[in-house]
Amino acid sequence: MNELVLYQFPVSHFCEKVRWALDFKGLEYRTVNLLPGAHIKTIRAIAPQTTVPLLKHGDKIIQGSAAIIDYLDELQPQPSLTPEDDMAAKQARQQEALYDTQLGPATRLYSYHYLLDKPSLAVPLLTFGHSLPMKIVFRIFFFKIAQIMRAKMRINDTTAAAAEQTINQHLEEIASVYADGQFLVGDQLTRADLAACAFLAPTFMPVEYGIDWPDISRFPLEMRDWLAAHQEQVNVVGAVYRANRRKNA
Repeated sequence: MNELVLYQFPVSHFCEKVRWALDFKGLEYRTVNLLPGAHIKTIRAIAPQTTVPLLKHGDKIIQGSAAIIDYLDELQPQPSLTPEDDMAAKQARQQEALYDTQLGPATRLYSYHYLLDKPSLAVPLLTFGHSLPMKIVFRIFFFKIAQIMRAKMRINDTTAAAAEQTINQHLEEIASVYADGQFLVGDQLTRADLAACAFLAPTFMPVEYGIDWPDISRFPLEMRDWLAAHQEQVNVVGAVYRANRRKNA
C-alpha cells in the first residue's frame, strides 16, 4: 500500500479534522508540516490549489477535508464516517458542509484577530513542528506575515464580531445535542461530529490535538472573557471530542 502523506499546518483545525479521520480508521500516515505563506510553493508544485489539508496517496492528490474523508471512506470503509442510510448520510454531509463554511472559518478568524497581535502566542502556534532556525526566520518576518493574513482573511473588528456570533450560535446548537448524550447525526460518530469538535477544539485546547497550547492565562482578555461565558458548553463539546478522538493503535 502506498504511503499516506498529509501536508498540513499542525495548528489548523481543518487539518485536525483530517488527522482525526485518519486516526479513527487506524491508518498509518506521515505528516509534512508547512509554514503559512511558505507553503504555497510546496503545494503548488503538486496540486492545482494552494490549500491544506492535502493528502497524497501514491499518484493521487486530494485537497480539502471533506474530499479527504470521502476518499478515506472509500479506501477503508470501516469504521465509516458516513452513515450507510442515505438520509442520514445526506444530513451528515450537510452538517459538515455547514461547519466547513461557517464554524471553521469563524473560529479561525476570531482566533487570529486577537492572536496576531500577540507574536509570543501566535508564532509558537504557527511554527509548531518546525526547526528553531525556521521559527526564528518566521518571527523576523511575522509582522509582515500578520498583515498579509489580516488582509487575505479580511480580519478586522467588524468581521471578528460577526465571527463571534457565528461561533456562539453553532456552539449552543452543538452542545445542546451532545448534552443529551447524542451524536449530531444518528447513533454513531460521523464526519459532522469531526467537523464540529475539531473546529471548536481550540476553545478547549486538548492534548490529543497534538500541539503545545499556551496557558489560558496568557490569552488576550477578550478571549478569556468569552471562554468564561461559554465554559459549560465548551466542556460538553470537549468531553465528546476526548471520548472519541481515537489514535493509531
